[in-house]
Amino acid sequence: MGGGTALRVNGLTKSFGGMTAVREATFSINEGERVAILGPNGAGKSTIINLLPRFYDPNKGQVCIDEQNIHNVTLSSLRKNISLVEYVLFVLVVNYISRQLVIL
Repeated sequence: MGGGTALRVNGLTKSFGGMTAVREATFSINEGERVAILGPNGAGKSTIINLLPRFYDPNKGQVCIDEQNIHNVTLSSLRKNISLVEYVLFVLVVNYISRQLVIL
């Protein structure tokens, strides 16, 4: 691992029907880093992740992998080189007082 910037997001903005999901997101992830994207519902976490393999394109800004803008490569090539694992986390809480099972 060379330790260089593997992913760079610069000024990324994505809107859907007049509603802005991501506004001016800018960040870099270096080779070998592990990163978590956290935030409340509707903060744009899934939108950012879905912009990386170009499931949709940004209204503004750019995404670069190894300093190459992802719009300059074919979708086939881009998606062959990206692994995406999504999951849904269910939190089970048992309320012992009222004997109810709550799924959050």
